[in-house]
Amino acid sequence: MAADGVTNLFGTTVGTIDGAINVYVDVVETTTTTTTTTTTTTTTTTTTTTTTSSGETTTTTTTTTTTTTTTTTTTTSSGETTTTTTTTTTTTTTTETTTTTTESTTEATTTTTTTTTATEESTTTTMTTTTGTTLTLTFTTTTTTTTGTTLTLTYTTTTTTATTAGPTETTTESTTESTTESTTESTTESMTESTTESTIETTTTTEEPVLKVTVTALVGYYLSVDERDFITDLGLASAILDGEDVSDALTFVYDGETYATPAELFKGVGEAYTAVTVDVYYDGAATGETMTIYIAIKGDTDLNGVVNIQDAYAVQVYSAKLASGNSWSFTGNSESKLEVLAYFVSDVDTESLKGQNDNTTGEVINIQDAYNIQVFFADTSAGTNPEWDDQISTLSSLTGSYWEWKAAQ
Repeated sequence: MAADGVTNLFGTTVGTIDGAINVYVDVVETTTTTTTTTTTTTTTTTTTTTTTSSGETTTTTTTTTTTTTTTTTTTTSSGETTTTTTTTTTTTTTTETTTTTTESTTEATTTTTTTTTATEESTTTTMTTTTGTTLTLTFTTTTTTTTGTTLTLTYTTTTTTATTAGPTETTTESTTESTTESTTESTTESMTESTTESTIETTTTTEEPVLKVTVTALVGYYLSVDERDFITDLGLASAILDGEDVSDALTFVYDGETYATPAELFKGVGEAYTAVTVDVYYDGAATGETMTIYIAIKGDTDLNGVVNIQDAYAVQVYSAKLASGNSWSFTGNSESKLEVLAYFVSDVDTESLKGQNDNTTGEVINIQDAYNIQVFFADTSAGTNPEWDDQISTLSSLTGSYWEWKAAQ
């Protein structure tokens, strides 16, 4: 027996209490340590393929995302170490296929692009105006495949060390492997068909042909026997349509009736003299153009519708007054249009339209005119039906006169 307070070969202290042998073993403390490490790795791969053929554009976008999460947990307690490793792998694959077929008929395209950049922010606005018809067919197919795999590995290592009164060592090692594999596959396929048809109406304005009508004179003076055509012979009006002369489609209309010559108009109005405004028509429709026409009988100085001795007397007075240095007029108003008409029919040999004598050109009213009127009146009274161009032979050579035109027929 060992003495009190003596340490034995096992390193413990022994003593005696009440004659018994006591063995004292030191108390061993238990410590538990847990360490967890989590590692997550995410890999994303995107592949875009665009194919264009014959106006059809196919864009395929494949996005593969692989996420690997590894969690390692190590627990150490009283000499026992347990390591658990959990690896979770999730793979998501998204395939999007867009097919765009564009059939476009375009007449005119205007593109305006405005770019505004401020504080590293860029905004681009593009406005395109297309005249035509655009038919766009868009087919979008989206396929999403998600594959998840969870692999759990658990390793448990147990080490037991016991110290007894004898040199005995017991070691127990336990390994537990747990494998959990979970695979989840999810496939979503969606197809979107979008058809957009845009039609822009185009209005075409066709300009109507432009008709230009010109009246050569605002006022005209003619004899009651004048058979010249207002348009083709006298040329009182002309018409141009798209650069082409269409004057032969013009007519003179008065009071709803169409008249081709001064003689027809004088007879149609049926007055001692004619002073009317005619409308110019084109192809049966008014053009808005007008002309004032005065017509009277040659030799009818007082404009009463007949040629007689009173007309010859009025011409004699006119000639005598002017020869004596006095002013004189047939109508009392030397500036009026009727004065010009009365002078025109009284100047039987030169048919002046100046309304007064012109000694520089010889266009004057004198005693010879009074004589010619007296003779014409006498022949008419005798029933011989006289003609002015027979009585005054120079009329047929009077430039621009009806008599010159008549002689040429």
